[in-house]
Amino acid sequence: MKYIDNPVIEETSVAKILMNKFPAVFSNKLGKLNKFKVQLQLKPDAKPIFFKPRPVPFALKPKVDEALDKLIETGILKSVNYSDYATPITPVLKSDGTVRVCGDYSVTLNKVLHIDRYPLPRIEELFARLHEGKEFSKLDLSMAYMQLELTEDSQPLTCINTHRGLFQFTRLVFGLSSAPAIFQKTMERILAGIEGICFVIDKDGLHTSPGKVKAIKEAEPPKNVSQLKSFLGLVNYYRSFVPRMSTILGPLHDLLKMGAKWMWSEAHQSAFETVKRALESELALAHYDPRLSTVLTVDASPTGLGAVLAQQQEDGSERVIAFASRALIPSERVYSQIQKKRPRLFWC
Repeated sequence: MKYIDNPVIEETSVAKILMNKFPAVFSNKLGKLNKFKVQLQLKPDAKPIFFKPRPVPFALKPKVDEALDKLIETGILKSVNYSDYATPITPVLKSDGTVRVCGDYSVTLNKVLHIDRYPLPRIEELFARLHEGKEFSKLDLSMAYMQLELTEDSQPLTCINTHRGLFQFTRLVFGLSSAPAIFQKTMERILAGIEGICFVIDKDGLHTSPGKVKAIKEAEPPKNVSQLKSFLGLVNYYRSFVPRMSTILGPLHDLLKMGAKWMWSEAHQSAFETVKRALESELALAHYDPRLSTVLTVDASPTGLGAVLAQQQEDGSERVIAFASRALIPSERVYSQIQKKRPRLFWC
């Protein structure tokens, strides 16, 4: 993390205690993860690719040299005399006037690298998790990827060819096709078991937040459209945990249609209680694993479509990755059961 250089913070006793207790965290030197190292995997038929160094613009050469010297000084780069792999560099001018030395791995290592397929979160999901937040912290990991060390046999693969010779990285480097997924997986491992806004993540998968589920279970029946929207907004976080959620919530969504009059009936109360009961049990979704067999099951009811994405685990059991559902539009509801196959397949 970046060194805190703020007089106000430094004068705060709590900050001083933390900085004294964890000096490595608040150091102005680049830190590193000490739990494990990153192993880069090559495709079975991988053959080394070697490129000669590209010419560096004369005006940028001093800044490139400065960037290389800094990486060497911090131990991120080390000079080598020989390498089967060699990647040309591309100097990238940063907003502060300094240069970032990037390897153009698109022409070398990325062609033979076995890409880590760990899922990256969508920006919509991240924004959704900020719902009802009141206080936010902004943290910046300085040279984030480079806080992850590479294994000894992975380091030669990252070799760059410069006007000063060959250098190999000792840390995970920008430009590798697997770097984003590796970093995301690492961060989730570090934060495993920490409760977020609506979910608890651990090695076994994604779990509902006990606090949020408690709020749903204790919710009173809404008395107007605004209260109903608030309730549905909270419930929608857990759509992927409950099968046929759209069908269950159908009567409640009918109250939100344009021109609908507010009249809370037995059908609405039944839907309200059903969704609360569905969230009473301990629910969990497994992490998606690209190595396992995946099964997609789809079905249609008179009012909606449903799907279950599951994977067969190594012990033979089947675990759900996600449930999905949507309501049928009026024109689809008149379809026969056979005719409903087409929209459900296209939808999935």
